[in-house]
Amino acid sequence: MIRFTKLAVALAAVSAVVFPSVAMAAGYGQIEQGDIYRVKDVTTNSAFADNITVACGDTVAFRVRVHNTGPETLTNVKVSATLNSASSTSHGSQVSLSADNNIDNMIVTANAGVNTSQATTADYVSGSTQLLDYGGSVLRTLSDGILSGGVNIGSLGPLTSDTEEVQFQAKLNCPTPTPTPTPTPTPKSTTLPNTGAGDVVGVFAGASAAGTAAHAVITRRRR
Repeated sequence: MIRFTKLAVALAAVSAVVFPSVAMAAGYGQIEQGDIYRVKDVTTNSAFADNITVACGDTVAFRVRVHNTGPETLTNVKVSATLNSASSTSHGSQVSLSADNNIDNMIVTANAGVNTSQATTADYVSGSTQLLDYGGSVLRTLSDGILSGGVNIGSLGPLTSDTEEVQFQAKLNCPTPTPTPTPTPTPKSTTLPNTGAGDVVGVFAGASAAGTAAHAVITRRRR
């Protein structure tokens, strides 16, 4: 009887340690990690890849897969991203996924990038953030806050069919050409001819001499 009592007490102690832990773990889901973030060239309709090279002027779409590996439904799933928008030949983006009850309060991150042959700027396309279902169909348009605080997509169940995707677009702008300066025309000379006192005296002297000579010729003819 004493042995039975001791065994019962021991089992009760084990149950107190094991079962609360199981119950606690059961309240959590788990956001999938790994190769979940891709980008494609929308302009040329390329395939999604981790990194792509595009031409300036093209529009690209970044897309992240949000999958819950379980066991419980995730609540308040949040998706946020960064994007190098400065003038560069490389525009990297990092996405971050979190939820109220993701296991260990883990924030899952992944990276994708775009390269260009010349320096470009990357501008977010307003109204382009969308929530897609497991088959890739658009469920709804999300707010424009994915690059500034993130967007909340709600709850996410643990089934494969519950998987969703979030995507947004960015435009790779060509550099603004430097305008060629217009040459300044050389102004025409506005210098007046020298009409100083010496030149005036010379003119009168010449005219006087010519008049005297003409008078002498006329006088001789009359004689």
